[in-house]
Amino acid sequence: MNSLLVSGIISMLQERSFLKVWQTCFLWPFPYYLIGSDIVIRMAIASRAGDWKVSLLGLPLMYLAYVSYKLIVERFKPRALEVE
Repeated sequence: MNSLLVSGIISMLQERSFLKVWQTCFLWPFPYYLIGSDIVIRMAIASRAGDWKVSLLGLPLMYLAYVSYKLIVERFKPRALEVE
């Protein structure tokens, strides 16, 4: 929901297509949000089942998702913003 609101504001300020703004800025991280939320839901289910130790197995998966997201963000960072 937040990405839709932000895309709407950006499209109005820059007079660009709402759909193009959303696709360019917010579509590519969507799989990471799905993966992260799936892992968290599975950890919560395991924790509620009574064995909180099993839910800790999701932490390495969360870390891998974080590292992969961070690598992609670093790869697509605009060159003008890099500090040399």
